[in-house]
Amino acid sequence: MNVSRPFVLDPQAKSQKQKELIDTENKLINKFNEDSEEEAVSRTILDDSINDIFDNYSKRMAIIVEDVVKAMNAYEADNARRHSYIGIIMNMVSTIFEVLTRKDNIIYSGFTMIFISIFVYYLFISS
Repeated sequence: MNVSRPFVLDPQAKSQKQKELIDTENKLINKFNEDSEEEAVSRTILDDSINDIFDNYSKRMAIIVEDVVKAMNAYEADNARRHSYIGIIMNMVSTIFEVLTRKDNIIYSGFTMIFISIFVYYLFISS
């Protein structure tokens, strides 16, 4: 230990401590990267069970209906007065179509279209 500089570390001890810190840092970085890779794996609908698909379908359809209602309530009446009825209807249809074709909603909207088409098919067969 040096009398003039009592708080200075020995250069060999300093380099050893730096190496230990660098190793610890590298281990933590590798651990965090592995954890983030596990979270980055996205699940698809094929990974879910039938029960999960039905649960997700009912939840997602409730969210879709809520989004459509919010979009229709946020519609500006002043802007609607300047358009004809056809323009208003086209704007509403495009808003509904935009909500149905969002990335999270599109597969469940497809399921709904399949259910509707089966219902209409059997309706026309029975008549």
